[in-house]
Amino acid sequence: MYQPHLNQTFMFLRYVFFFLFLSNLSLAQSKQVLFQIKTGAQFSNQYYKDLVFENIPDGVTDTNIGGWGSGRYGYRLGINLGFYAEYKPAHISFLSVIGGLSYRQRGFIGKRFAMVDTNNRLDYFSLDIGSKLRAGKIFYWVAGMRYDYLFNKRVDAAYDFYMNTFRRNEFSPFVIQGINLPIFKQLNTAIEFEINQGIQKLNFNEVSPLFPPGIQNRLKNFAMSINLVIGFKNKI
Repeated sequence: MYQPHLNQTFMFLRYVFFFLFLSNLSLAQSKQVLFQIKTGAQFSNQYYKDLVFENIPDGVTDTNIGGWGSGRYGYRLGINLGFYAEYKPAHISFLSVIGGLSYRQRGFIGKRFAMVDTNNRLDYFSLDIGSKLRAGKIFYWVAGMRYDYLFNKRVDAAYDFYMNTFRRNEFSPFVIQGINLPIFKQLNTAIEFEINQGIQKLNFNEVSPLFPPGIQNRLKNFAMSINLVIGFKNKI
Protein backbone atom coordinates (compact mmCIF):
# COMPACT_ATOMS: atom_id res chain seq x y z
CA MET A 1 0.00 0.00 0.00
CA TYR A 2 1.18 3.50 -0.75
CA GLN A 3 2.30 5.78 2.04
CA PRO A 4 1.15 9.07 0.42
CA HIS A 5 3.57 11.97 0.51
CA LEU A 6 2.17 14.95 2.39
CA ASN A 7 2.61 17.39 -0.47
CA GLN A 8 0.61 15.16 -2.85
CA THR A 9 -2.12 14.71 -0.25
CA PHE A 10 -2.31 18.49 0.27
CA MET A 11 -2.48 18.95 -3.49
CA PHE A 12 -5.50 16.65 -3.68
CA LEU A 13 -7.20 18.44 -0.79
CA ARG A 14 -6.64 21.81 -2.47
CA TYR A 15 -8.52 20.61 -5.54
CA VAL A 16 -11.34 19.30 -3.35
CA PHE A 17 -11.67 22.63 -1.50
CA PHE A 18 -11.56 24.53 -4.79
CA PHE A 19 -14.35 22.32 -6.13
CA LEU A 20 -16.44 22.95 -3.01
CA PHE A 21 -15.91 26.71 -3.42
CA LEU A 22 -17.13 26.57 -7.01
CA SER A 23 -20.06 24.45 -5.90
CA ASN A 24 -21.20 27.08 -3.39
CA LEU A 25 -20.76 29.84 -5.95
CA SER A 26 -22.76 27.98 -8.56
CA LEU A 27 -25.42 27.05 -6.02
CA ALA A 28 -26.03 30.70 -5.22
CA GLN A 29 -26.50 31.57 -8.90
CA SER A 30 -28.40 28.52 -10.14
CA LYS A 31 -32.08 28.13 -10.80
CA GLN A 32 -32.03 24.42 -9.98
CA VAL A 33 -29.57 21.97 -8.49
CA LEU A 34 -29.76 18.26 -9.21
CA PHE A 35 -27.85 16.01 -6.80
CA GLN A 36 -26.81 12.65 -8.21
CA ILE A 37 -25.43 9.27 -7.24
CA LYS A 38 -23.52 7.37 -9.92
CA THR A 39 -22.42 3.77 -9.68
CA GLY A 40 -21.46 1.13 -12.18
CA ALA A 41 -18.88 -1.14 -13.74
CA GLN A 42 -15.55 0.04 -15.11
CA PHE A 43 -13.27 -1.71 -17.57
CA SER A 44 -9.73 -0.40 -17.22
CA ASN A 45 -6.37 -1.04 -18.78
CA GLN A 46 -2.90 0.39 -19.36
CA TYR A 47 -1.34 1.12 -22.74
CA TYR A 48 2.42 1.31 -23.14
CA LYS A 49 4.85 2.46 -25.83
CA ASP A 50 8.49 1.28 -25.71
CA LEU A 51 8.05 0.39 -22.04
CA VAL A 52 11.52 -0.40 -20.68
CA PHE A 53 12.09 -3.22 -18.20
CA GLU A 54 15.47 -4.08 -16.76
CA ASN A 55 16.79 -6.55 -14.19
CA ILE A 56 13.46 -8.34 -13.83
CA PRO A 57 13.69 -11.86 -12.32
CA ASP A 58 12.47 -14.42 -14.84
CA GLY A 59 10.62 -16.38 -12.13
CA VAL A 60 12.22 -19.67 -13.15
CA THR A 61 15.98 -19.34 -12.82
CA ASP A 62 18.22 -16.92 -10.93
CA THR A 63 18.83 -14.79 -14.03
CA ASN A 64 17.34 -11.38 -14.84
CA ILE A 65 15.79 -10.26 -18.10
CA GLY A 66 15.43 -6.88 -19.78
CA GLY A 67 14.12 -5.18 -22.89
CA TRP A 68 11.24 -2.98 -24.06
CA GLY A 69 7.89 -3.44 -25.72
CA SER A 70 4.64 -1.80 -26.84
CA GLY A 71 1.03 -2.89 -26.43
CA ARG A 72 -1.59 -3.15 -23.72
CA TYR A 73 -2.59 -5.47 -20.90
CA GLY A 74 -5.90 -7.25 -20.47
CA TYR A 75 -8.98 -5.34 -19.30
CA ARG A 76 -9.86 -5.50 -15.62
CA LEU A 77 -13.44 -5.21 -14.33
CA GLY A 78 -13.85 -2.85 -11.37
CA ILE A 79 -16.45 -0.64 -9.71
CA ASN A 80 -16.98 3.08 -9.23
CA LEU A 81 -19.20 5.12 -6.94
CA GLY A 82 -19.61 8.89 -6.98
CA PHE A 83 -21.65 11.83 -5.72
CA TYR A 84 -22.33 14.70 -8.12
CA ALA A 85 -24.15 18.01 -8.38
CA GLU A 86 -25.52 19.48 -11.60
CA TYR A 87 -26.08 23.23 -11.80
CA LYS A 88 -28.58 24.56 -14.34
CA PRO A 89 -28.29 28.31 -15.09
CA ALA A 90 -31.58 30.16 -15.13
CA HIS A 91 -31.02 31.64 -18.59
CA ILE A 92 -29.81 28.49 -20.43
CA SER A 93 -32.12 25.52 -20.85
CA PHE A 94 -29.89 23.10 -22.77
CA LEU A 95 -26.53 23.52 -21.02
CA SER A 96 -25.42 22.92 -17.44
CA VAL A 97 -22.29 22.37 -15.33
CA ILE A 98 -21.71 19.13 -13.45
CA GLY A 99 -19.04 18.13 -10.95
CA GLY A 100 -18.45 15.55 -8.27
CA LEU A 101 -16.24 13.28 -6.22
CA SER A 102 -15.94 9.53 -6.73
CA TYR A 103 -14.06 6.36 -5.92
CA ARG A 104 -12.79 4.49 -8.98
CA GLN A 105 -11.25 1.06 -9.17
CA ARG A 106 -8.80 0.78 -12.03
CA GLY A 107 -6.04 -1.63 -12.96
CA PHE A 108 -5.27 -4.31 -15.51
CA ILE A 109 -4.97 -8.05 -16.05
CA GLY A 110 -1.36 -8.99 -16.74
CA LYS A 111 0.59 -12.17 -17.25
CA ARG A 112 3.61 -13.02 -15.17
CA PHE A 113 6.16 -13.91 -17.86
CA ALA A 114 3.36 -14.93 -20.25
CA MET A 115 2.30 -17.83 -18.02
CA VAL A 116 0.14 -16.79 -15.03
CA ASP A 117 -2.69 -14.22 -15.05
CA THR A 118 -2.34 -11.47 -12.44
CA ASN A 119 -5.17 -9.22 -11.22
CA ASN A 120 -3.66 -5.78 -10.59
CA ARG A 121 -5.85 -3.18 -8.83
CA LEU A 122 -5.38 0.58 -8.51
CA ASP A 123 -7.67 2.58 -6.19
CA TYR A 124 -8.36 6.23 -7.02
CA PHE A 125 -10.22 9.20 -5.60
CA SER A 126 -11.47 11.31 -8.51
CA LEU A 127 -12.66 14.89 -8.92
CA ASP A 128 -14.70 15.72 -12.05
CA ILE A 129 -15.81 18.96 -13.64
CA GLY A 130 -17.61 19.12 -16.98
CA SER A 131 -20.28 20.62 -19.19
CA LYS A 132 -23.52 18.83 -20.00
CA LEU A 133 -25.35 19.37 -23.31
CA ARG A 134 -28.94 18.17 -23.54
CA ALA A 135 -30.68 17.28 -26.81
CA GLY A 136 -34.35 17.08 -25.91
CA LYS A 137 -35.56 15.04 -22.95
CA ILE A 138 -33.81 11.75 -23.68
CA PHE A 139 -30.22 12.15 -24.87
CA TYR A 140 -27.36 14.19 -23.45
CA TRP A 141 -23.58 14.43 -23.59
CA VAL A 142 -20.99 15.41 -20.98
CA ALA A 143 -17.38 16.42 -21.62
CA GLY A 144 -14.87 17.50 -19.03
CA MET A 145 -11.64 16.94 -17.12
CA ARG A 146 -10.88 14.54 -14.29
CA TYR A 147 -8.29 14.75 -11.53
CA ASP A 148 -7.33 11.33 -10.13
CA TYR A 149 -5.38 10.61 -6.96
CA LEU A 150 -3.98 7.11 -6.52
CA PHE A 151 -4.18 6.21 -2.82
CA ASN A 152 -3.70 2.44 -2.92
CA LYS A 153 -2.39 -0.29 -5.21
CA ARG A 154 -2.36 -4.07 -5.26
CA VAL A 155 -0.12 -5.23 -8.08
CA ASP A 156 2.03 -8.23 -8.78
CA ALA A 157 5.73 -7.93 -8.02
CA ALA A 158 6.46 -8.42 -11.73
CA TYR A 159 5.38 -4.79 -12.30
CA ASP A 160 7.35 -3.20 -9.46
CA PHE A 161 9.94 -1.99 -11.98
CA TYR A 162 7.58 0.85 -12.96
CA MET A 163 4.85 0.79 -10.30
CA ASN A 164 7.36 1.76 -7.59
CA THR A 165 7.74 5.15 -9.30
CA PHE A 166 4.21 5.37 -10.70
CA ARG A 167 2.59 8.84 -10.76
CA ARG A 168 -0.11 9.28 -8.11
CA ASN A 169 -1.67 12.43 -9.61
CA GLU A 170 -3.28 12.44 -13.05
CA PHE A 171 -5.37 14.77 -15.21
CA SER A 172 -7.38 13.28 -18.07
CA PRO A 173 -10.39 14.12 -20.28
CA PHE A 174 -13.64 12.17 -20.23
CA VAL A 175 -16.69 12.04 -22.49
CA ILE A 176 -20.13 10.63 -21.65
CA GLN A 177 -23.16 9.62 -23.69
CA GLY A 178 -26.25 9.62 -21.46
CA ILE A 179 -29.78 8.33 -21.91
CA ASN A 180 -32.51 9.51 -19.55
CA LEU A 181 -34.87 6.82 -18.28
CA PRO A 182 -38.32 8.21 -17.31
CA ILE A 183 -39.03 5.47 -14.76
CA PHE A 184 -39.83 7.34 -11.54
CA LYS A 185 -41.65 10.63 -11.15
CA GLN A 186 -39.71 11.69 -8.06
CA LEU A 187 -36.27 10.73 -9.39
CA ASN A 188 -34.23 11.44 -12.48
CA THR A 189 -32.62 8.19 -13.66
CA ALA A 190 -30.23 7.63 -16.54
CA ILE A 191 -27.72 5.24 -18.04
CA GLU A 192 -24.31 6.63 -18.99
CA PHE A 193 -21.54 5.27 -21.19
CA GLU A 194 -18.16 6.85 -20.47
CA ILE A 195 -14.72 6.89 -22.09
CA ASN A 196 -11.74 8.12 -20.05
CA GLN A 197 -8.49 8.22 -22.06
CA GLY A 198 -5.30 9.04 -20.21
CA ILE A 199 -3.02 11.68 -21.73
CA GLN A 200 -0.17 11.83 -19.20
CA LYS A 201 2.89 9.62 -18.96
CA LEU A 202 2.57 7.81 -15.63
CA ASN A 203 5.75 5.74 -15.35
CA PHE A 204 9.16 7.11 -14.36
CA ASN A 205 11.36 4.01 -14.37
CA GLU A 206 14.89 4.82 -15.50
CA VAL A 207 16.26 3.96 -18.94
CA SER A 208 19.81 2.64 -19.15
CA PRO A 209 22.19 4.38 -21.60
CA LEU A 210 22.63 0.97 -23.20
CA PHE A 211 19.16 1.21 -24.75
CA PRO A 212 18.83 2.82 -28.20
CA PRO A 213 18.05 6.58 -28.32
CA GLY A 214 14.45 7.54 -28.98
CA ILE A 215 12.93 4.97 -26.62
CA GLN A 216 9.67 6.56 -25.41
CA ASN A 217 9.21 4.42 -22.28
CA ARG A 218 5.62 5.72 -21.90
CA LEU A 219 2.59 4.23 -20.14
CA LYS A 220 -0.97 5.64 -19.90
CA ASN A 221 -4.25 4.68 -18.23
CA PHE A 222 -7.47 3.94 -20.09
CA ALA A 223 -10.98 3.20 -18.80
CA MET A 224 -14.52 2.85 -20.08
CA SER A 225 -17.57 2.40 -17.92
CA ILE A 226 -21.33 2.02 -17.82
CA ASN A 227 -23.12 3.73 -14.94
CA LEU A 228 -26.55 4.03 -13.41
CA VAL A 229 -27.41 7.60 -12.42
CA ILE A 230 -30.02 8.48 -9.79
CA GLY A 231 -30.79 12.20 -9.44
CA PHE A 232 -32.63 14.08 -6.71
CA LYS A 233 -34.12 17.48 -7.58
CA ASN A 234 -33.67 20.39 -5.23
CA LYS A 235 -35.24 23.65 -6.42
CA ILE A 236 -34.01 26.85 -4.81
